[in-house]
Amino acid sequence: MPHEHTIACVEKAEKLIREQSADAFRYATLQLRMGIEYLFYELVPLYKEELPENILTQWRPQQVLDAILDCDPNADQDSAIAFVPSGTLPNPDDFKITKAVSKRLLREYYHKLGSQLHASTDLQTLKLDKWKGLLSNTTDALRQYTSDQVIHNIGEFIEFQCECGQKIRRRVEVVLRKNVVQCFSPNCGMTLENVQLLDGKVSFRPRAALLKCKECQTDQYVPLHKLKDGVKVTCCHCHRQSVARAGFWLE
Repeated sequence: MPHEHTIACVEKAEKLIREQSADAFRYATLQLRMGIEYLFYELVPLYKEELPENILTQWRPQQVLDAILDCDPNADQDSAIAFVPSGTLPNPDDFKITKAVSKRLLREYYHKLGSQLHASTDLQTLKLDKWKGLLSNTTDALRQYTSDQVIHNIGEFIEFQCECGQKIRRRVEVVLRKNVVQCFSPNCGMTLENVQLLDGKVSFRPRAALLKCKECQTDQYVPLHKLKDGVKVTCCHCHRQSVARAGFWLE
């Protein structure tokens, strides 16, 4: 059920708010922050094939939203969607609302709630009226996310394989706009640039650094994801093996 975790957090928070105490408000704050996090995290499975594998283990809600917006520029916009048989026009009752998550949730509620979870630096008594107002405003905002809504990731996609064999799935509109795609395989990480679609096929080239062989001065294009200090590079012309070194110089 959409938003079930968020709805449960809001209901718990509302009970705590009615207790009118600082301790209860603190637990209500935690519940509402969790409710906001759930809104962001429930989107991740929909974009699983378009996001890094570690997104839930290392990333905060702001980073999750930024990553999803990079996949789907309209992910933070409310929308309405109807599912009807092909060739059939939808009726008004067929539409379901998608209530999007946005940076406003983080800016106006999530971060402000977080500030209430720390001890006051001046050791002053907390202002419960102001705190309660923030909690009430947050519950009002989260009550807009209801169980009869839908969450989705609907669009036109392309699928192709990286050189490492990893399947890559991206929105066509994003690929055509950026012409750059990164492989999220932990064993690869290649950045693919000049990504183009032609007759249903995808072409690309690895993003590479230009190095010169010290022996024959032939240009060597080394993929950036493989280039690091100490890596061995074999010249494509004279086949001499060199070692790449990282460094700085003045120009």
